[in-house]
Amino acid sequence: MTPERIRKAVLLAPPGLVLPVRWRWIAAALASGMSPGVHRRFLEWIFADSVRAGGEALRMIDETAEEARLFAECFVRSTPPIPSVLRDEEWSRYQVPTLYLVGEHEKLYSPEAAIARLARVAPQVKAELLPGAGHDLTLVRADLVHRKALAFLANETS
Repeated sequence: MTPERIRKAVLLAPPGLVLPVRWRWIAAALASGMSPGVHRRFLEWIFADSVRAGGEALRMIDETAEEARLFAECFVRSTPPIPSVLRDEEWSRYQVPTLYLVGEHEKLYSPEAAIARLARVAPQVKAELLPGAGHDLTLVRADLVHRKALAFLANETS
């Protein structure tokens, strides 16, 4: 890794980087390959805030159902890459100015625990909890994500 080549970073709820992915999510992802109905319920669970918003979000779930079903099928047939959680000392050495955004309803891991861990081991990372969003934060809170990311990237002091 060459962090000297990166001036700033914005992390949008990355799975497995701060905390391990919950086993409940892994089990649900595996089960989602069983049938189209189970798969749709899995998507509705992961993207619950998008489902509540309706309209465009529901269309997106319908459009991505086939791609996600194929992903689930590949997940069952092979060992997917499991992101490694960075150790405390790795986070403490990390010096790239970074904004970490996570939705309050994130299902892959506890968003509160991720923010608390970053505050403890990487206080140089600006971590924020976004209300009204889960892993679909870029869909249901796109305006807020864009605003925060652009402000962070434009700020020369961060």
